[in-house]
Amino acid sequence: ENHAESLLENMPGRLGLSEDELKTLVLRWPMILSESYDVVEPRLDKLQECLELSNAELKQVMMRWPHAVISFESVEPTITKLRQRLSLDVTELRKVAPQVIGLSYETNIEPLLDTIQTRLGLSDGELKRLLVLCPSLLTCSYDDNVEPTLSKLQRDLALSVAELRKLVLANSQLLERSYEAKVGPSLANLKLGLSLSDAELKSALLRSPTVLGRCLEGSEQELGLSQLKNRLDLSDAELKRIVVRYPMVIRNRYDTNMGPKLEKVQRMLGLDDFQLKRLVLRWPSILGVSYEKKIEPSLFKLQ
Repeated sequence: ENHAESLLENMPGRLGLSEDELKTLVLRWPMILSESYDVVEPRLDKLQECLELSNAELKQVMMRWPHAVISFESVEPTITKLRQRLSLDVTELRKVAPQVIGLSYETNIEPLLDTIQTRLGLSDGELKRLLVLCPSLLTCSYDDNVEPTLSKLQRDLALSVAELRKLVLANSQLLERSYEAKVGPSLANLKLGLSLSDAELKSALLRSPTVLGRCLEGSEQELGLSQLKNRLDLSDAELKRIVVRYPMVIRNRYDTNMGPKLEKVQRMLGLDDFQLKRLVLRWPSILGVSYEKKIEPSLFKLQ
């Protein structure tokens, strides 16, 4: 009881908590009431120093991950070892730190990092980049999650290790996605929808690796291609031709990118719909070029 009273009395002043925020904090992590403020305060100080947090940032961390703060004495050695292993700066450390709660560096994190690095032939810098982009990778099981996705992706696209590495580095979320539930069906839909051969699918993904991440988003990507097809009255073969020549079209939104751009180009050049279609078929990468920075200045020069 004394612990709870001490904590409730001092925490609002230390973290700048309102009554509602204090209530939310206690409801989110009731175990905090079993801790004395005299014990919690040094942990707050250590966490703030370790991650170089402002008072406002410390408050945010406490509200989101109160268990991390309360158990910081056990988490700190893992954070320190992970930081040394990957040479993380403070900004990068802040991204990955919440994921290490409840994990042992020696038992969980180090074996996972070593295995992924060896499997993909990653440099230390590439491994660091992968983890910073996808911190939740630390919570994945290599045998149950990571390796099945890597093996099946490599098999289905006939990828070398270097090609697999290229795709993974461009799409870090791959390693936490189920191949059967998400990755495989997304690739199958793209291949089937555009009548791509295995070689054409592989070539498109390797030319523009981030396209794979867009495929995982599913319906929005399909909608963009459908809208482009309707706008230019493209046949299936013509849409496929555009995608094969310019795979990044899959990543472009129609409503905020391709659609407005086509309208501006058509108006600027005085093209009818058929002429606009011919222009895109001859120069599909126009769909990814900035109108204001590249297309418009070039057209003014021509005029």
